[in-house]
Amino acid sequence: KAEVIRRVLRHNGLDARETFYIGDEGRDIKAAKRAGIRIVAVDWGYSSHEALERLSPDYLVSQQSKLVEIFSKAQKHQLL
Repeated sequence: KAEVIRRVLRHNGLDARETFYIGDEGRDIKAAKRAGIRIVAVDWGYSSHEALERLSPDYLVSQQSKLVEIFSKAQKHQLL
């Protein structure tokens, strides 16, 4: 998965420092970290909150509204 993420970044001219990956399982967290992008783990999918937490994602959310907060904060910091 990490190599696929890197290819998508290159193909689309995306900056890894400004990119988030949203995933619901451990493989997503590991791949995003290997690709050098931030990972937002969501616990309403495949894996439990506890299982995701053990892998130390950048963010771990239980509600979709938290995604808006994360991206809004990130956007504000990029504008400064």
